[in-house]
Amino acid sequence: MYWLIDFDDTLVVGPITWALDNVIPALIAEFDLPDDPPRLANAILTAQRQHNQNVDEAAILDDLFTALNWPDAPKKVFVQRIYSGYQPTLFEDALPFLERLQAAGQTVFVVSNNDSAPQLAEMMGISAYFRGIFTPKVCGGVQAKPQRAMWDYLIAQHPIAPPDKITLVGDDPWSDGAFADVCGIQCWILDRMNRFASLHDQHQYQWARSLAEVVI
Repeated sequence: MYWLIDFDDTLVVGPITWALDNVIPALIAEFDLPDDPPRLANAILTAQRQHNQNVDEAAILDDLFTALNWPDAPKKVFVQRIYSGYQPTLFEDALPFLERLQAAGQTVFVVSNNDSAPQLAEMMGISAYFRGIFTPKVCGGVQAKPQRAMWDYLIAQHPIAPPDKITLVGDDPWSDGAFADVCGIQCWILDRMNRFASLHDQHQYQWARSLAEVVI
């Protein structure tokens, strides 16, 4: 079997997840912002979809604050804290998952829209688990997921098995899921925070709350 693994919010805590866990709760407390968990969940879902559809970041932030009925004042603080405080770290289930794949003799590639993924993987000591790490920049400046350009580049460099022997593991249906669809390969979507519960019945992916649940 061959595995294509996303990087941000699949193996490594990405900015969105970090902001949800750290920045947003602090802003709500400090600025006495309306705290409506269902509304917040829907607004974050929309923001994540927009992000993966390459909507301008400023527009995403404006839409997020409007949807939450938050004033403009905390926006600058929100952005500053993400840029100054965010540090990528491995999810607790990432290394055990990579070790399971290695022990099973699986071939693993990273396919990520984050052009810094090769350097981050090296910094975190996980590069050796991958046959290759592919990003738009590595692939010659091609279009990011969900476009299939990185897939075409990868298989030109590494002819691999038929589609039914290839599985992608990612963290959202709009980028990773749609990429798997256009490439004709199997897909697991991690939904660690149960953000996509309303979408599970709309997509024929395999869903998991942890990498420990992904069947190898």
